[in-house]
Amino acid sequence: MADKFYDLVGEYKGSITAEHNDGIIRTPYLGKMYSPEVLELFKKTKEIFDPQNIFNPGKKVPSTGSGQAGGTIEYLEKHIAIDM
Repeated sequence: MADKFYDLVGEYKGSITAEHNDGIIRTPYLGKMYSPEVLELFKKTKEIFDPQNIFNPGKKVPSTGSGQAGGTIEYLEKHIAIDM
């Protein structure tokens, strides 16, 4: 459902974020709002200011590896309870 929601927001030129920025839940969907070039700038900025990926791993820039994975659809599926 989130995928369809973010598509709809993009269709109407809306923003998927608010005053609290992009958290780990919105990170996988940032490509629906920002260009690949802007996403790469986010990544480069993160690498410059946090080369060890210790500040908010997986937020704004997806991360993988050594216990710091986050910000991906797979991460969300493993960590969000789904009531069936």
